Amino acid sequence: MITSWQNQRDLLGFLKLCRAGYLTEQEMSSSVIELIMAVQEVHRAGYLHNDIHPSNLLVHRHKSNGTLTVKLGGFSQACAKSDGETPSFVLKPTDPLFQAPEVLAGGPLSEASDVWSLGVTLYTLACARLPFTS
Repeated sequence: MITSWQNQRDLLGFLKLCRAGYLTEQEMSSSVIELIMAVQEVHRAGYLHNDIHPSNLLVHRHKSNGTLTVKLGGFSQACAKSDGETPSFVLKPTDPLFQAPEVLAGGPLSEASDVWSLGVTLYTLACARLPFTS
């Protein structure tokens, strides 16, 4: 239900409040599964997210047991899958640091480009830094 998430933080804002600046191993284990399943469902529905990064993840810490629930948001850049050609109406992602190299080079969007973005996002959440610095 969307309204139950309206007062929650995006994951980037949540990390700024954490002492360490990254998710713990326990927090990562449940978050990784939730995010992989979310991206998988987007792809099964025939869409590409095209903008996966920490600011597009919503997080809620449960008061009862301290666990995190993470949800994929930020679908403003999403588009329908195509047959190897990026649709002309696709908007540029809000954070190119999380985009796959082939997409940055003008190649087509694909499920693989979403998986790349998810991988960079998960690395960033675990290590509190981007995997690539150049």
